[in-house]
Amino acid sequence: MSILKLRVTAIPPVGLDGSSVIGTNLSNQQVDENFLSLEERKLAKSGGTMTGFIVLHSDPTLALHPATKQSSEAAAAAAITAHNAAGTSHVATSVSVAPTGAIAATNVQAALAELDTEKLALAGGTLTGALTLAGAPTVPLHAATKAYVDASVPALAASGVTVTPAGGIAATNVQAALQELDAEKQPNIGYTPVNVNGDDMLGVLTVLEPTTAGLFNAVPKAYTDVASLWRTSNPLINAGFLIWQKGTSFTGSGTTRVRTADAWWARVLTGTGSWAVSRVSVVGAGFDEYGGGKWALKLQRPNGNTGLGSLQIGQSVESLVAEAYSQNSMMLSICVRLKKGANYSGGAVRVLVKCGTGTDQNVLDTYTGESTLLDWNITPTTDYTTYSNQFAVSSTMTEFGIVIQYTPTGTASSDDSIYIQDTWISRSVFDEPTLRVLLPFAHEPFVIELLRCKRYYETSFPYGTTPSQNGSYFYPLPCFVGGVVGPGYYPVNFLSPKRTLSSYTLTTFNPAAASNQARNITRNTNGSGTGAQMLSSLDWFVLSWFNPSGTVAGDVMGVGWEYSDNNF
Repeated sequence: MSILKLRVTAIPPVGLDGSSVIGTNLSNQQVDENFLSLEERKLAKSGGTMTGFIVLHSDPTLALHPATKQSSEAAAAAAITAHNAAGTSHVATSVSVAPTGAIAATNVQAALAELDTEKLALAGGTLTGALTLAGAPTVPLHAATKAYVDASVPALAASGVTVTPAGGIAATNVQAALQELDAEKQPNIGYTPVNVNGDDMLGVLTVLEPTTAGLFNAVPKAYTDVASLWRTSNPLINAGFLIWQKGTSFTGSGTTRVRTADAWWARVLTGTGSWAVSRVSVVGAGFDEYGGGKWALKLQRPNGNTGLGSLQIGQSVESLVAEAYSQNSMMLSICVRLKKGANYSGGAVRVLVKCGTGTDQNVLDTYTGESTLLDWNITPTTDYTTYSNQFAVSSTMTEFGIVIQYTPTGTASSDDSIYIQDTWISRSVFDEPTLRVLLPFAHEPFVIELLRCKRYYETSFPYGTTPSQNGSYFYPLPCFVGGVVGPGYYPVNFLSPKRTLSSYTLTTFNPAAASNQARNITRNTNGSGTGAQMLSSLDWFVLSWFNPSGTVAGDVMGVGWEYSDNNF
């Protein structure tokens, strides 16, 4: 058997060192090395890293073709042109990002802002949470951990803290100073400390006026002085509408004010609308500082009335009392207990407290130097409810008063009204439930309250009767006989001293005719020249008249009278 031997010539004909090997016989080793060199210099189909550029024969035409530089740049330019044509700005807010980690933002701009606000700036800042350090500090300016500080600061005993002796204290350290103050009596300081567990004062204690109300606050004498002005701390008269001397129902129209339940006056703020005030009973009401009295004042727009002016009821406080409050600069509490009628057409019930710098004016008129201490809106319900508020008095006021009003709408139905059961004003320091039980805040007994009301209104007519001509009631007068017809003068004592000798109205009433003349009751004849006047005293006034002709001894003369303060 013969053996076939082959000669293999490597392609390309280049040696591993780059020299030409054409016509050169290669050994088996050289052949192996050349195949290995080819393997290392080719780009495998599975991928790899090029060490030089690739120049393609043209731009790509299929999705998986490699892209040339020029085709990539052309595609980018086209995308920008299309983006601009669509009107979309190249801003970070239009580049969306997915929220991740602690970042909640959904676009680049918001994410940057979020990162900026949540970071701690190198210039310094305030952390909103705890910071845990890597370890204890090793250089002077390192941040220190709590454990490091706790271990570095030694515990101090009171005896080791020095103090400088001052006043009556001779001790030089805190421990000794505390012991010195705690001693029952120390001759070197000259007084006996008060024991917080209870002690007896041996002298006068001066305290500051408390800034907040408190049941156990110590208060200065000025606090209790004001509370005794009228025996109660309520400056309002007939605050629970117990007294109705002049009658139990009243009507009026326009802006002219009219006396109703004694010290309370009513009117329409603007326009020619009408109003009515009447006394109504409160079923089941007790006579106390919370529940109010047995009567309520009903302020109503009459059925069918279309007037839209605000209906007002108000009371003024005398300058004598108002100035006492202003001299003791203070906060006052105000409470109003009311409800709305079944056909109430107004919105909020408005409560105003006004003050002025004049003297004894009526709050429904404009005060001299008027200002508003409280403008308070109450949303009424159909049940009696007590509402409360506070206001500060003016240090310059010489008068103040309260106004309660509502503004109706549309046409009045049968019960377009508010019912006011109680009103009171008191010093805020006493505005504690326990003290309300102990002190008679809102009301006086009937007789005392009646005398307070008679300071401003008094009449010879029976209680609750509206004075009128030809009203049957009269005040008996002496007769002048022997041919003397007068004039006659007769002094009449008031039950309660009056406020003023000037701002009042005294009216006389004929008991059996439509005139104001004194009448001879026996002969049914009228006198003449009847009048009434206060002279020099607040305690009495003088009636004057001429007897009718034919009057003889034993005849009875009589006339009715009414005194009314013009502002209260």
